[in-house]
Amino acid sequence: MPDCSKAACSSKCTCVEQQCASSANDCLADADCAAIKDCLFKCTCGDSACAKACTGPSSSPKALPLLLCGQSKCGLQTEVNASLTKMPDCSKSACSSECSCVEEKCAASIASCLADASCAAGQSCVSNCSCGDTDCALNCTNANPSEFAMPLQMCSKAFCGAQAPTPAPKPNCSKSVCPSMCTCVEEECAPSVSACLHDATCAAGKSCLESCPCGDGACAIACLQNNPSPFALSVLSCGKSKCGIPAGGTYIV
Repeated sequence: MPDCSKAACSSKCTCVEQQCASSANDCLADADCAAIKDCLFKCTCGDSACAKACTGPSSSPKALPLLLCGQSKCGLQTEVNASLTKMPDCSKSACSSECSCVEEKCAASIASCLADASCAAGQSCVSNCSCGDTDCALNCTNANPSEFAMPLQMCSKAFCGAQAPTPAPKPNCSKSVCPSMCTCVEEECAPSVSACLHDATCAAGKSCLESCPCGDGACAIACLQNNPSPFALSVLSCGKSKCGIPAGGTYIV
């Protein structure tokens, strides 16, 4: 990672380093993308003209996830150059035949995915997976949950024989002590819930929470402390914003 003390806008550099670490590491492994990153860190805070100039000459597919993440999480002021949103370079994919097929048959799904920072990061990760390596693809999906990932995976499976990761079963809300809240989270936070249920620690936390009475914050907190998982935090954040889960209340994951 760069020395942010030497960046022209150290606050933005530090934020990108902390909030977009996966995309930043992928970028640094690609010469064109690393050049964009170096250029951006020479721009002063808020200098959108400088940032736009940095993205102009390159077409690195590794740049898009980093730029979108920087925009959404750190307020990075730069336009995403149109050349960065073009289809991936399948010659660099670990499974080029599948990549080419998906590029041809699932163009709309790829475009939607690449316009979403989390999905684009997941797609960049998947491009490093060898043909048929479903565990690798699943890890990429879990690490970058996005509503745009599943349509792309289903299209890939239908038209290109890709072995799409099997989604984890949804929680049975009839067994939850707070079924209405459980149903809301299941519907509104599906990508985060799926990632949680694929993580053993997060799934254990869910099982624990099912025994907590509605509104029993102490019980819920104990479940989370005994089963700490970054996937749980994603579900909780979504549930709080979209389903009105009260702070300190029972969280259904």
